[in-house]
Amino acid sequence: MSGGSESDDSVTANGRVYIPEVRNEETPAVGMKFNSLDLVYNFYNRYAFLAGFGIRLHSSFWGKNKKEILRKEFVCCKQGAY
Repeated sequence: MSGGSESDDSVTANGRVYIPEVRNEETPAVGMKFNSLDLVYNFYNRYAFLAGFGIRLHSSFWGKNKKEILRKEFVCCKQGAY
């Protein structure tokens, strides 16, 4: 992301830092709110496409009653691959 900090997560296998150039309004930010999980997925999937990577669902966390999703985690489709 433009203006982001360089972290270990953004360093590629060859040691280069990859910072995608995506417009601010299409870049995820802490505190964003959505009306549905479908809107979250579509927003992040579009960002990933523009940034040059794919995404997948990593995990879901359900409430105690198993009727409410508390959190879903989407990650790069190559997350965990070495």
